[in-house]
Amino acid sequence: MDFNKILSLAILFGYMQGFTILFLSIYNGRIKVRAYLFLNLLVLILSLNNLQAWITNNHFSFHSYYLDHHFTPWYILITPFFYLFITEYIEAKHKKWIVGFSIAFFIVVSIIKTVILFTYRHADITIVKNELFDFNKYSELVGLVFIIGVVVYIYRLISRDKNRKILESYNNLQWLPTFMKLGFSIIVIWMIALSIRALYDQNSQFVYNTLRVSITLLIYWITYKAMYTKNSITKKSMGSKRRSFSDKQDYNDYKRLEQCFINTDIYANQTLKIDDVCENLAIGKNKITRIIKKYAKTNFSTYVNSYRVEKAKQLLVDTSFSNYSIESIGLESGYNSNSSFYTHFKKITGKTPKEYQDENMRT
Repeated sequence: MDFNKILSLAILFGYMQGFTILFLSIYNGRIKVRAYLFLNLLVLILSLNNLQAWITNNHFSFHSYYLDHHFTPWYILITPFFYLFITEYIEAKHKKWIVGFSIAFFIVVSIIKTVILFTYRHADITIVKNELFDFNKYSELVGLVFIIGVVVYIYRLISRDKNRKILESYNNLQWLPTFMKLGFSIIVIWMIALSIRALYDQNSQFVYNTLRVSITLLIYWITYKAMYTKNSITKKSMGSKRRSFSDKQDYNDYKRLEQCFINTDIYANQTLKIDDVCENLAIGKNKITRIIKKYAKTNFSTYVNSYRVEKAKQLLVDTSFSNYSIESIGLESGYNSNSSFYTHFKKITGKTPKEYQDENMRT
């Protein structure tokens, strides 16, 4: 058996394992957990990338001009899913532009490749391959620069003291630094492949095969460390110091949330959404929801309304607002409709705004 066949088998087993893990995760229900969902999607993208490479290396034909020559740029989606996995676990706010740019770039590259194939559909196949080769050279370069930027950002994100300690509160997440090193090694190999392509105007089959085998090893690594290792990404016991740190961090973030509502009157924004609060505090949506439930024993909507009603109570008995109508006071407190104001005010106080005002103004 020659070296190329060994490489081909390694790539074949890699993507088969990736698909198997995805199937088992769906079967076991683990994919319902958002972090596992993103991790499984990462393995899926890596597997699809290698499947495409295996089909190419083995000269498999679909007997279709478009299917045989349109290679989907799966590599663009690798880092976004890893980024989503990390931010989900440390409960950091997602930067939507990272995922948005990745999806947009993926779609644009795919469309341009389709246009090239359509434009040269009657030309000699050598011309088609040359046009695709030139486009791939530049699109991969842009993709590589973007991926390096995201990887650097992820590394800086998990290196922050707060996030590093949160990651340490999970069992066996020590594989993440090694994963980052493996990922960086793959980027270096990719850079070499692109350099050879740019300098000599040709692909290095050996370098690209090495790249694909490296991705296969990465699939094996993720599968073993993140999927098979018992309790690999589950939190440690309540009695541990690291869990205590996590609880303390939650409490500190909740106090920050309270101060934000008290000091900035953010609740008075009639179009306030949870995303606005996340942006203001640089805390993820899931964590905001969790700490409100944990410490205020309620949901985000009720939490906001409690501040709005408290503000309305102050304005209703403030003589400097005596000329304001009930509806105007509702607007000042953050409500965009009179009915909504009346409903929430009575739900929390047991009285209508007018009843509360008459009762307390007499007092």
